[in-house]
Amino acid sequence: MYKAQYKAKNAYEVWTNIGTYSSESEALNVAMKKKNSGALMVRVGEVAALRYCDVVDSNGQILAETVLAAAQTKGDKSRRIWFNERMRAELAAYVAAHKPKHKTQKLFYTQRSEGFTANTLTHIINSFYQKAGIANASSHSGRRSGLTTLADKGVSVRVLMALAGHSQIATTQRYIDLRPSVVRAAVVLV
Repeated sequence: MYKAQYKAKNAYEVWTNIGTYSSESEALNVAMKKKNSGALMVRVGEVAALRYCDVVDSNGQILAETVLAAAQTKGDKSRRIWFNERMRAELAAYVAAHKPKHKTQKLFYTQRSEGFTANTLTHIINSFYQKAGIANASSHSGRRSGLTTLADKGVSVRVLMALAGHSQIATTQRYIDLRPSVVRAAVVLV
């Protein structure tokens, strides 16, 4: 039996158990899907750029939302990101296990206490997908999947655009995959 679990990129001792499955591949697949269900819809470069002060307030509480500076985002434009309750709980557990030396320290850091680069995180995420047997997935797949799932639930494209940090609705629309089940459900409404 294999346990489906996941951890923050460098929280080696902090694991979240999801369930027990008959194969390692099935366990990893479930873990990746569960992890993505709490996704922030942020780019991997934005995750790499996160600092403790971006997620923790002056009282040590996890913020419900934050604004990333232009230098932390794509396109040199600041943008707001939101943390749902599940993500806030995960961040609280991570922060409790990994106390920063200073508040401006990178949130996710290597064993040498340096922040991960976007490229390194991309390789780590891609290896998780490969180990889970998820073909053609990339570090961007979680964003696409999350936006498609929200679109399927009726969230407006304008809200999706804000969550993704896009400046054009057309860009957001390219992220949303059209699922046959959604088309069938729309036909029933007519």
